[in-house]
Amino acid sequence: MVTGIKFNGIDNLLEARNKEADRGYWDIVWNRPEEASMFTRIEGTTFKVVANTDDIVELSFVSSWSNSSESYLAPLIIDKRFVVRRGSSGFYGYAIFNHPKGWPDLDIGEARIAFKLNGQKFRYMAISDERQRVMPTDEDRASGRVLDYKEAVLLTGPSNSELEGEVNSNYIGFVYAFDVNHLKNSKKTKKKKKPLQLASIDKNPPQRYAIYTIHKMLFSRGSNAYVSGDDPMPVGGLQVDDKYQYSCENQENKVHGWISSDPPVGFWMITPSDESHTAGPVKQDLTSHVGPTTLNVFYSNHYAGKDVSMSFRNGEAWKKVYGPFMVYVNSVSPEEDQSKLWADAKGQMLMETASWPYDFISSDDYPSAAGRGTVSGQLSVRDRYMANRDMAAGSAYVGLAAPGEVGSWQTNTKGYQFWTRANENGSFEIKNVRPGIYGLYAWVPGFIGDYKYHLNVMVKPGSEIQVDPLVFSPPRSGPTLWEIGIPDRTAAEFYVPLPNPRFMNNLFKNGIGERFRQYGLWDRYSELYPKNDLVYTVGVDNYHRDWFFAHVTRKTGNSTYVPTTWRIDFHLQNVNFRGTYRLQMAVASATLSRISIGVNNLSQQPPSSTGRFGNDNAIARHGIHGLYWTFGFDVPGSRLRRGTNSIYLAQSSSARTPFEGVMYDYIRFESPPRMN
Repeated sequence: MVTGIKFNGIDNLLEARNKEADRGYWDIVWNRPEEASMFTRIEGTTFKVVANTDDIVELSFVSSWSNSSESYLAPLIIDKRFVVRRGSSGFYGYAIFNHPKGWPDLDIGEARIAFKLNGQKFRYMAISDERQRVMPTDEDRASGRVLDYKEAVLLTGPSNSELEGEVNSNYIGFVYAFDVNHLKNSKKTKKKKKPLQLASIDKNPPQRYAIYTIHKMLFSRGSNAYVSGDDPMPVGGLQVDDKYQYSCENQENKVHGWISSDPPVGFWMITPSDESHTAGPVKQDLTSHVGPTTLNVFYSNHYAGKDVSMSFRNGEAWKKVYGPFMVYVNSVSPEEDQSKLWADAKGQMLMETASWPYDFISSDDYPSAAGRGTVSGQLSVRDRYMANRDMAAGSAYVGLAAPGEVGSWQTNTKGYQFWTRANENGSFEIKNVRPGIYGLYAWVPGFIGDYKYHLNVMVKPGSEIQVDPLVFSPPRSGPTLWEIGIPDRTAAEFYVPLPNPRFMNNLFKNGIGERFRQYGLWDRYSELYPKNDLVYTVGVDNYHRDWFFAHVTRKTGNSTYVPTTWRIDFHLQNVNFRGTYRLQMAVASATLSRISIGVNNLSQQPPSSTGRFGNDNAIARHGIHGLYWTFGFDVPGSRLRRGTNSIYLAQSSSARTPFEGVMYDYIRFESPPRMN
């Protein structure tokens, strides 16, 4: 356990009011098969000085299970390491997890390190250049009102005057500018009266209210945009706090932390490499949140569900090094701008990243640069319905992960992963790869599907491997008739509504930022479509404006939700009645979902279906994607007709909660293959 960190006149950067075991600690969530999960803080039972020179000290704290161990101890050997270097403003940490061959079976649900900071000092949190803010306290959350789940709390009386009654003027202007535009551009708007009117604002503290007069706006689809009368809505006085609003993808999770203003001190978690994090570069997880708390989550099933699991059966042997990471602390003078702390932390992160892999780690389980290898090559895309020649896979994600099926990297948890982005010519180089046997995987923005090299790649110390030219043939049956969205594995291009001002979180420095991170957007669908579901007309509608970002259930009152059916209308001038058309569907997120596909008749027997899939919970956790899925459905030409046709996307009749649904990434309808 880390019980105290003294720096720049602060006796303890950690929360001294907490018990010593609740300040800085590693923990795991685990269980034996068929038993309930347990949360366990990892306490070392043996101590060793691994290195002790004028320039470096490395300490080892080992926790080990034995047959006589208490039942709350996981059957693992966990070696926690801490490293202090001369001249370094902070310390390094890593842990070696070991499940020796023949040890008892177990499941691991989470592995992380947590630091709980001095709540009297650290009030400002920074996750990125855009996501920074003064934060509420644990006490503010405790006195607030829990919303649809325990992590989301409405702050009813924050102790910090900077949070009470705060009106984000950027947000108000954006409400007016965007949603009026959205309504006016919706087809066949029948009422021309001003749809959104900003009324009076009482500027006297402690409460300032923005009062909206919202008029009913009728769409051709028969829905009301908003249904409300004059209603005082405290924009900043009542805010939502939810730790999942501060989540980050592995590839972007390089530095985050907290700032104290008196004295000006920063506390930062720096992750120079995500090779030991699970499920690839776009896997999302927690960072820092109210506490003040700072995390480094090496494994969890957040934004993935049980599809991303870590289970050990039949005495499976396993060992993995999590980290190293750096805890960096910095300071400026009281006269300086405190934003310099964040800028300096980013600079330190770049230095740590450039120094990876570290050359000062003592464990033989962590290879230095000389003990690693490099894999390089070039990837092209072959789609003859788009181009007569192979196309360069510019900006492709190319990675090494444990051998498996196509796309298995996104559920791989036990091994290491190494990823890079191809250049504009599709050339790539994956550096500093640990020795081992890997599958070579890729995906290309702008194309659906996943690529896997047909051979495994064996990396040895010092290897410089050049693989043969790679060609990815994405799913394709025939020419494109129409498409909806951008194949980029997210739903970000679709219409993400403004949040209800009652449930705002002003987590962005400038304006509202990424709206999908706001609370309660799932209920906005019911306000836009209170009776009739979404109908999208190809060639008329614009998916940026007319395709809701999440196919969710509809709220009908009294916390009751019902499944919804979306319809895509499209025109065919000619039909090949003997041919086979194909619907390609890429899904960016799914939670307990089953989508049935109907063509011109929803009650067809038997309907095409995705089957039940997904449990990433990204809708509730403010993600714009979770795990990625692709589906293809054949459509006999005999089911189509000249003129207007419809494709139905129907939720399962069992969908009855607000978070059951999917986020589509991309949908494409293809005509029968061309005859050569």
